[in-house]
Amino acid sequence: MAKKQAAKVVVKKKRWVHVIAPKLFNEKQIGEMHVEEPKNAVGRKLSVSMTTITGEPKKQNIMAKFLITSFAGEKLMTDIIGYKLNTAATKRLMRRNRSKIDDSIVYKTSDDKKVRIKPLLVTRGRAQGGTKSALRKQIKEYLAKNISKMTFEQLMKDIINKKLQRAISDALKKTYPVAGCEIRNIELILPKK
Repeated sequence: MAKKQAAKVVVKKKRWVHVIAPKLFNEKQIGEMHVEEPKNAVGRKLSVSMTTITGEPKKQNIMAKFLITSFAGEKLMTDIIGYKLNTAATKRLMRRNRSKIDDSIVYKTSDDKKVRIKPLLVTRGRAQGGTKSALRKQIKEYLAKNISKMTFEQLMKDIINKKLQRAISDALKKTYPVAGCEIRNIELILPKK
C-alpha cells in the first residue's frame, strides 16, 4: 500500500511595518501594521486619535482618517482623507433651550478635490425656524466662498487647528448668538475604482 503524502503547509511570515503620517503632521509614526508584504497594505484605511498624533489631550475626541498610499522599505506612507468628531463630544455641546443646526454639503477645493463637510452649530438660545434657515444658508455661503480658495491640505490644517470653526462662529454671531461651532465630519470623496 502506498503511503499518503501530507500536503505541504506554506507558512508566510508576517512582519511589523511602521505607518507614517503625511507632511502635515511632520511625518510622525502613527502606528504599526502586521503584513506579509508592505505593498499589500497600499489602499487600506485607518483611523487614529488626534491625541496620538499631536500629543494634545484636548484633541482626544477627534479621529483622523488616513489612506495608505505607498511604501518605502519598512515604512507605509499615508495621506489624510478625513476628520471625525466623536458623538459624545457633539452631545456635550447641547444644553436645554438651545438649538442645533447641522448640515451635509459637498464642496470642491482649489486643488480640485471633492470634500463632504458636516458642520454643526449650537445657538445660545432656542432659535426660530427662520433664524435657523438663515444661519444654515450663511454657513453654506461662507464655506463655499472659503473652501474654493483653499487646497485640501490647507483646509484640513485649518480645521484641526480650529481656525475655520472660529471664523464661521465670528461670521454668524451678527445673525444670532452662537454657543459653539464645530466641523462634525469632513471626508475626502475618493474616485470609485
